[in-house]
Amino acid sequence: MRKIAIIGAGNVGIAAAKAVLESPDMELCGFIRRKAESVSGFENIPVAKSVSELPEKPEGAIITIPSRLVEPVEANLLENGIYTADCFDIHEELSGMRGRLNSSAEKPRSKRNEPPSARALLPKDS
Repeated sequence: MRKIAIIGAGNVGIAAAKAVLESPDMELCGFIRRKAESVSGFENIPVAKSVSELPEKPEGAIITIPSRLVEPVEANLLENGIYTADCFDIHEELSGMRGRLNSSAEKPRSKRNEPPSARALLPKDS
């Protein structure tokens, strides 16, 4: 089972969490949001302000925060060996962002920081 975290808990994050729970090869290991408050309908799922605060380190993360805020959060996760999927939808900026994120994902593991912390990168309202 792949352990998956959801970054953000808005409508897209809730839909992503439901999809993870329905997947036979994934396990929802937590939500990351600005306020570490439980998510309605997911009271038994851990909620934290950063990935490092989750009880289990995820193997992957689905990033569901606003597009303008995705890149630094995703780069941090990739640099720490966490696979990502995002909802980035600013199409004219997609190619450039993917190139920059590729550099983060290719960093040698010896230079990756453990554990990742997206706390400083998350917007105050997510």
